[in-house]
Amino acid sequence: MARRQGCQEAPRGRILIRIPAHSGNPVPGILRDVRAHVFGDAAIVSMAAESKGTYKGKPFSENSRGIDFFVKRDGRWQVVNSQMTTIKP
Repeated sequence: MARRQGCQEAPRGRILIRIPAHSGNPVPGILRDVRAHVFGDAAIVSMAAESKGTYKGKPFSENSRGIDFFVKRDGRWQVVNSQMTTIKP
């Protein structure tokens, strides 16, 4: 499993999102609608994410869509770019 900066490995379908460093608390998140498209030694993975928690003492709930770009280097899949966009209610 590749690691994104600021994230930790977690069971499939779960992620740990680190909100800004001064908050210091990882927030459990859930991935949905994960779709992978492999093109030889490159892949694109799209997903929806849901996260809830507190930030500076205030509760928040956020839904977002994202896409990760992977390349296979030395037999390992590595993330080369990642993008998430918040979905406004």
